[in-house]
Amino acid sequence: MTEMDDLLIRGLSCFGVRKGAGAEIYLRLKDQPELQEQFMDYMADHREATAEELLDVARRISAK
Repeated sequence: MTEMDDLLIRGLSCFGVRKGAGAEIYLRLKDQPELQEQFMDYMADHREATAEELLDVARRISAK
């Protein structure tokens, strides 16, 4: 696990993302540091985002 992976997992935990949604987000962004960084920037800019919003964002950016 990379440092970026660890930061992503910790961030998801801080946002209260459940394990199932967190696993999907992690798997969508795994081994793609550019997408992980883009996703974490979104988290930093949207501190009130819900787990559903974060999952939608991960789906959107990973589909590009």
